[in-house]
Amino acid sequence: MKPVMIPERLGDVGIKRQPLNIICESAAHALHHAHQASHERSRMVKLIQYRLRLSSRWDRSLIEVEVNVT
Repeated sequence: MKPVMIPERLGDVGIKRQPLNIICESAAHALHHAHQASHERSRMVKLIQYRLRLSSRWDRSLIEVEVNVT
């Protein structure tokens, strides 16, 4: 399983105002569902890509997190 990465180009968008635990919890939740979905669909599924859109409550900016599940 690859780590969750916040793209460098979006690295400063809303990060300081968005609590890190909120970002991590959202990513972990998506990873859990991605993992379940990969088992339900087929064991032959090699890679599932998910893009999470996490919007900041304070400045309405967008943080995109790529989640790769292998």
